[in-house]
Amino acid sequence: MSDYGVLYLIDTTYNGERDATEATLGYIEKEEKIKGRIRSIRVIVSVSGHKDDRRGASKEALSVVRDMLKRASTAGYEED
Repeated sequence: MSDYGVLYLIDTTYNGERDATEATLGYIEKEEKIKGRIRSIRVIVSVSGHKDDRRGASKEALSVVRDMLKRASTAGYEED
């Protein structure tokens, strides 16, 4: 688990068939209105290559996640 308020790497998994690394990143913050609770986001992305390069995969995945979260923050919401 990471400190509150920072993106952190949870896991990476390389898929040789697709030559891609799946990276899971997370973000947590304290829920101010409900004592003892947190809010969290978990994002899973795939980046090409990086078979034996976890650091490179996580760096590229971080860039992808940051861009994705920016787009998500302004996306419309589709109700059921």
